[in-house]
Amino acid sequence: MAAFEVVEPDMDAAREWAAGLLQRARQAGPIPCFGWPDWTALPAGDPRKPAAAITAGLTWLHQTRPEVIAARLREEQELLERVVAESWKAVACDLSEAADWSAIATSPTQQELARRRARPGPLAGRFDPDAAAVWVRTGTSTPADHPRAA
Repeated sequence: MAAFEVVEPDMDAAREWAAGLLQRARQAGPIPCFGWPDWTALPAGDPRKPAAAITAGLTWLHQTRPEVIAARLREEQELLERVVAESWKAVACDLSEAADWSAIATSPTQQELARRRARPGPLAGRFDPDAAAVWVRTGTSTPADHPRAA
């Protein structure tokens, strides 16, 4: 075996070897989980005692296979992504409900934009920097105190 050679267990061989022992143990009753109180309560010669250890070993062999680990990691990653997405959604909802954003917003409404676009601005004719400043500040090219405003 090379120093960095990947070696995987032969699950079929392990299952085949354990099959007879597990079958005999099942005839004696249900096989408890290895190390649990019902396992420790079994007498030393009970075939279910080593069968529980063999079942745990077969489970470990299966759970440590690269494709099983990868599938478990994918499931965990998907769960984390769902939790994060739900958290961000909740934060966004809380934020949107935290204030009356229409009162805070400094951007013009669609109605105001339509009104501004309908009227020519100060740059439509001769450029007047003072009128442009008024228009930018108020949205109108005619100040309220101007004679044309009436």
